[in-house]
Amino acid sequence: MAQAAQKPEEKCECGGDLEWSRSCGAKVCVKCDNHKGLARCFCGWSKTSPGRGREELEEAGETIDPEEPSDLTNDFEAMFS
Repeated sequence: MAQAAQKPEEKCECGGDLEWSRSCGAKVCVKCDNHKGLARCFCGWSKTSPGRGREELEEAGETIDPEEPSDLTNDFEAMFS
């Protein structure tokens, strides 16, 4: 019986592997933390201002459920402190 062809791993621009993050709703690089297709994320990640993604979304008028910041914001802040 023939084996199904495996899909090649998707890579980030930096060469790191992209893995789906259910909490961010995007593919996130395990090497550089880039969020494919996003400029900023409610977890705190931002292409332009690391750690300010959530604030940038709120400044742009996005409504973010205050009960959903989850531990991601704390985890992200901890990575850069």
